[in-house]
Amino acid sequence: MDIVLSLLTFSLWNIWVQYRQIKTVKQLFPDHKMPSIMVITLLSIVTLGLYFIYHEYSLTRFLHIKTEGRRIVWIEVSAGVLTLLGLWFLVDSYQQDSINQILDNRYGQEQLFSQ
Repeated sequence: MDIVLSLLTFSLWNIWVQYRQIKTVKQLFPDHKMPSIMVITLLSIVTLGLYFIYHEYSLTRFLHIKTEGRRIVWIEVSAGVLTLLGLWFLVDSYQQDSINQILDNRYGQEQLFSQ
C-alpha cells in the first residue's frame, strides 16, 4: 500500500510517513535530537538524496538501541543500502514495526485499544 500511495501522490505519501514517524519518535524520546522533516527534506534535496540515506540508517540505529538495547549493524547498514536502491518502503516498514514495539512496551496493547 505504501508503494501504491507513494506512486499515486508522486512520493508525497512517503513524506507524510516520514513526518509521522519523526513526530512519534520525538514524542517518545524528547531528549533525542532528531531534525525536523523540513530539515531532512531540505538536506536530502541539497545532497541529492544522500542525507536521506543517512537519515534512514541513523533512525534504524536509534530504534535498535531503544528496542533491542544494542545496535544491529548489518540491519542498520542494510537500511541505508535499501534506501539507496530505492527500496525505502521496506526500511519504513521495518522502522514502523520498531516504533510499534516501543509503543506496545511503553503503553501496552490493552491501553491502546481501550481508547
